[in-house]
Amino acid sequence: MERRLTAQSSMLDATRDCIKLISTDGTLMHMNKAGCAALSVNEASGFGMKWLSLLPEDIHEAGEEALRIAASGQSSRFPGMSAAPGENVRHWDNMLTPLLNRRGETETILCVSRDVTSQWENERRIELLLQELNHRSKNMLSVVQALIRRSVPDPQADFVVALEQRLVSIARSQDMLVNGEWVGMTVCELVRSQTTIVGDVHEKRIIVRGDPGLRLRANAAGMLGLALHELATNALKYGALSNDRGVVTISWTLMDGAGTGCPQFCLRWVESGGPEVSSPRHRGFGTAIIGRNPLSRHGVNVTHAFERSGVRWEVSAPVADILAITVPQASVETTGIRAEQPLADSVLGSSSVLL
Repeated sequence: MERRLTAQSSMLDATRDCIKLISTDGTLMHMNKAGCAALSVNEASGFGMKWLSLLPEDIHEAGEEALRIAASGQSSRFPGMSAAPGENVRHWDNMLTPLLNRRGETETILCVSRDVTSQWENERRIELLLQELNHRSKNMLSVVQALIRRSVPDPQADFVVALEQRLVSIARSQDMLVNGEWVGMTVCELVRSQTTIVGDVHEKRIIVRGDPGLRLRANAAGMLGLALHELATNALKYGALSNDRGVVTISWTLMDGAGTGCPQFCLRWVESGGPEVSSPRHRGFGTAIIGRNPLSRHGVNVTHAFERSGVRWEVSAPVADILAITVPQASVETTGIRAEQPLADSVLGSSSVLL
């Protein structure tokens, strides 16, 4: 038995992950060599201290919640930090797993902490680069805006105002993409934000049908927003909005899942009245964004068809993956197209690009 315990301890000490055995009240019962080094704990101390007392105070609340969940019998996870004397701050991904007894009660908690400092630093670096790229792009838009004003006889002409509104919309859409400003957005708000680039054609040529109160999950809004933006751009360049007669109909509905017991959300983009459409010979980055699975999840279906009458795009996915709230079955069965409303022009911010 002693040899077996020694072998198990050696196995734990061989990993660079910090592995801890914690009681349900948060008392540290055992910790491997990597954990002792990271938290500046003497391996011969016998432990017995509160685990969270070894961590920075500003993550105690998240740690206490994770411990509570694990003590109740469910796995939990939270991000953490450590700062050993004379060393840089290290970032950790803490995973807590309850160890159950024969009665199914949590007896102890296994915590595995993995060093994700490099990943955290890379994410901060990417975030900084995205912000800088966004800033430079908006500076370029402001230069274009200034050139337009100086190049026309009347800077207050209607077409100049409409063009400036499109530039502002592009800048705002870019802000949403870079800053992740999708939280709490409804489907209608998402459609409006990603189609304002088409400018003054909104009132008559973009028709929106659907429940305006359906609120999206942030991740779903971000991925769907990318596709809608590309569809709007292509419609303006090549499709239904490239002439004076074409119309785009955007609709969303909730369906019962055809007897599968999994309610579905369906979003459709249908163009008509534009130039005759054919499948492109070359599929670039924009086409890939439109045609791919926006959520990269099982049960999501995407159709991107180039019909002669116009482009048709449709995505369907489980309601739980799309909407921020769970829709009751009765509501799913009765919810359909509630209203048909043209989108009004949306001026985001002011008539100048904000830097």
